[in-house]
Amino acid sequence: AQVKRSASGNSSLFQERTRRLLTSVEAAEYLNTSPWTVRRLVYRGELKAIRGKIWKFDRKDLDRWIEGEKR
Repeated sequence: AQVKRSASGNSSLFQERTRRLLTSVEAAEYLNTSPWTVRRLVYRGELKAIRGKIWKFDRKDLDRWIEGEKR
């Protein structure tokens, strides 16, 4: 796969992996679940989201949720 580089020389793949806010689809991929499950977790109050036209999820909140699910 070809990696695109910006004018500053940073790879878009690196920026994508380090972006702090994710969409609901990206959050679902990060959690290995469906976007519907991610939304359900928000409605139940188990996961925080920045709501707007496109919901955004902070990677730190996703990591906290993962840690809370460990048994």
